[in-house]
Amino acid sequence: MQKGVNAMRELYSLEHKILPGFIFPDEEGRSINLFMLGNRFSEVCLDYIRYARGIKDKNADTGYSAESFVAEPVVIKDNGKPVYYITRFRFPFIEDISFSTLCPRAYLVHGLQGEDPRYYTIEYGQTGFREPGSYWLCGWRPSRSGSLVHANMGTIDPDEEGEIRKLMDMNNENYGVE
Repeated sequence: MQKGVNAMRELYSLEHKILPGFIFPDEEGRSINLFMLGNRFSEVCLDYIRYARGIKDKNADTGYSAESFVAEPVVIKDNGKPVYYITRFRFPFIEDISFSTLCPRAYLVHGLQGEDPRYYTIEYGQTGFREPGSYWLCGWRPSRSGSLVHANMGTIDPDEEGEIRKLMDMNNENYGVE
């Protein structure tokens, strides 16, 4: 894994700007196919890292491997029928970093056809406005002006199954699950 401020800025930008920008439709209603994003997540991330560094060679080493960026789909069912998806994105992460926030994971929640996307990050706060060493759940949505709004939703234990349960509690009603 890459270390240093520049590597942390690349990851921060990927987690907080690039992915949310892909997920939510632009002012003309265009967005990336969310299923393609899940299927090609590591490729998308590595391509962004190369782009951020000005590297044109698609095969150039970035210091990360495809296993550094992983997408894992979770199908949420109601009475045995799929009702919506949660995709867990994993990023390279070191807990003792000194950059203000990075995400060990992010989650994409959406309907069966990719509709009504919601993006959440699990953020680690080492410095800045968060309690050092704490994890926070943050939600993302587009504003009326088209920019992205980042909302701090409180602390969360860094337990992946607990994170999924929390997201289900927050989203079941949106997707018709009682």
